[in-house]
Amino acid sequence: MHNRLAEFRHLAGISQENLAIVIGVSVAYIRKIESNKSKTNVTINIAYKLAKYFNTDIETLFDLDLDKYQ
Repeated sequence: MHNRLAEFRHLAGISQENLAIVIGVSVAYIRKIESNKSKTNVTINIAYKLAKYFNTDIETLFDLDLDKYQ
């Protein structure tokens, strides 16, 4: 799953470390999500917290590729 977390984080001027603290996860988890190479599963709870923090929706932050299910 591709995501725009790094892009949103850079635009907001927040470090991976500070974002991890705010969201309540480890820095390693943020790094894995941002890598887009890792098959890291993001829980809906964490996806919601991230989207809410960046004042966007989950669909904008994460490419859910929902078209393949229609």
